[in-house]
Amino acid sequence: MEKAVPITKANPMAGYKVTTQARKKMIRKTTEQNKKIPPMATFIRYGLPFVLFVAGASFVVASALDGKNKERDLATGQSMSKSERQAKMETERDNMVKKMEHMAKVEFDNTKRIERPEDILERRRLERENRNVWYKRLGRWMKIV
Repeated sequence: MEKAVPITKANPMAGYKVTTQARKKMIRKTTEQNKKIPPMATFIRYGLPFVLFVAGASFVVASALDGKNKERDLATGQSMSKSERQAKMETERDNMVKKMEHMAKVEFDNTKRIERPEDILERRRLERENRNVWYKRLGRWMKIV
């Protein structure tokens, strides 16, 4: 059988062959050391970070939802009182009525015929012919007209 080699505190497994008895002894030592830790130290080591994380997450989520609700209220206009909303709606209505009255002053003839493409082409052809009549072309060359 192999002989157990003394284990140092600094690095118990560094380059040594450890027997099963020595290994069990090391495990016992570590479990005894863990048992010696007071419960308050365990709470500070494990519980306190968890509690801080939960409280922080709660705060972040609450502030995010609060901001979202404020934005929604502003978008829908629920942040104002009813009288303010009513006054705003009345001013918008008055502005629309003024615009409509202004537009009603300009007469709109709904019976006017829309020109068809062939009519447009015919009109342009006639304009071109009138512009290119021989006596008007003559004037362009002579610079009289």
